[in-house]
Formats: sequence, C-alpha cells, structure tokens
Amino acid sequence: MPVPENCHDHQKTVSRFRAQDHDDSILAMALEGMIDIESAAFGDAAVDVAVAHVAECNACQSWLDELYPVRVQAREKLAKYCCAWMMDAVSNPEAEVRFAFTLFRGEDPCWCINDNYVFANFCPWCGGKLPQRPIE
Repeated sequence: MPVPENCHDHQKTVSRFRAQDHDDSILAMALEGMIDIESAAFGDAAVDVAVAHVAECNACQSWLDELYPVRVQAREKLAKYCCAWMMDAVSNPEAEVRFAFTLFRGEDPCWCINDNYVFANFCPWCGGKLPQRPIE
C-alpha cells in the first residue's frame, strides 16, 4: 500500500526536527501517544502538526518502526505475555510482584510468586491462563 504524499511531508518534518540538537525522548513519547501534543510543544506549529499526524496515522506506523526499532521488539515481547503487568512481573527483577516459572521437585510445573511456590494457574491482573512452561 503506497504511503500518501501528506504522510511523506509529515515524516520529513519529523525527521528534520529529530536531526536537531534536543532530547529525543519527548519526541519519541509524543510519537507513541504517551504524552499529548499541546500547541507549541515543540516550538514549531508545523512540527506539532506533523508529530500529531504521524502518531495517529496507520500508514505512518511502519515508518515509525524503522525510526525506532525498539517499538517492534517491545511489541514482539509483549505479544508473548497475557498482559503488560505479567510481562513486568516476569521480566523486571525489581517489580513489586515477581512471577517465575520453575519445576517443583524437578518435575511439576510451578509458577512462583515472589520466590514462593504457589502453583499459580491464572494471571492475577487479566485472568489469563498461565502456560505450563516458561513464557520466554
């Protein structure tokens, strides 16, 4: 599917702004829809319009994936889990609630919570059934 011309124009505007010397994290958060783009947020109305367009446009998402490859990796990782909270509980060693898969006595599948053998079967956040194997 060809990308509409106005998408290319907005992408060029974002690229030019991105090449300037500034903190890219605010731009990345705006493009991901994590923060609202308020008028003059970037000090240039054309940049504000371009960022808003790219953030909302389905046709621009593959371009964003090329610009920020970590987006693709994050989506692929999240897709392995039932929900974002479970992903955090399994993969973040500093999470308040930590889930870990082990084999109890070397043979029985067991999900532990905060290092306690509890044989959890369902995600406490979304209710999804936990697999009888490690998620990753």
